[in-house]
Amino acid sequence: MCAPYSRLKSRVCGAPFNQHLVIAVNKLNVSHTTFLKDNFPNWTVLNCDGVDECFSAVESGKANGAILSNYRVVQNENLMHKYDLLSLTTGKSMNFSFVVRRSDGAFYHILNKTASLIPRVSINSALTQYSYPEDGFSLIDFLRRNWIVVILVVVAAAI
Repeated sequence: MCAPYSRLKSRVCGAPFNQHLVIAVNKLNVSHTTFLKDNFPNWTVLNCDGVDECFSAVESGKANGAILSNYRVVQNENLMHKYDLLSLTTGKSMNFSFVVRRSDGAFYHILNKTASLIPRVSINSALTQYSYPEDGFSLIDFLRRNWIVVILVVVAAAI
């Protein structure tokens, strides 16, 4: 269902997806490892403890990229800027699954019926929408990301 994104350093962005790459994966997300093995058999999986470690592996050169679900991209935007990474779509989709306790049969049937009635595009859109962080974009964030423009405006105003 979700389209995993690969967080790649800019030097790898033009690389074809069929060449051998080392991709950092959060080891708690087994579905991403399976996704890579199924769709990109030439890629090697580097298991990491969390997204920060995955991005750090890319930064240090241990991995060419890291994989992340598209609805988690915004949540990790600050890490992306910290490690100077950009996102690329893999162009592949991954199905999603609901996991419930065996004793919650009624809940399972409700979820299953809901998932079959709602278009996949709507579910993906909702996952993305509700994954946005609640905090706003601060002035410091703006200045940090646009420091060259700020300096040019200050210099132009001083002249």
